[in-house]
Amino acid sequence: MRKDFLDICETEDFNGFACITVGNGDGTHTGFPMYKCGWRKVYNFINAGALVNNQYGGVRVRLYNASQTEIASYGNGRHGIPNEILYATEWISIC
Repeated sequence: MRKDFLDICETEDFNGFACITVGNGDGTHTGFPMYKCGWRKVYNFINAGALVNNQYGGVRVRLYNASQTEIASYGNGRHGIPNEILYATEWISIC
């Protein structure tokens, strides 16, 4: 499911989206297609994180810790998210 979700997020139908997928700890994954600019509070990401940034104009997806310090930034394309970054992520900003 993870690969299929990320593949779909790279298509024209998802231009302008940032899609993130994370493992549920049981071999399954949950995908989040995001298109509205702003911050999202996240927690309990388990493992196996990845994202596709299919936004316009070189906009980056930024991950922040609990103190809202940026810990990772991803440009256009498909990216794996290392577990140490994923575990520390409490906020996501797109646009």
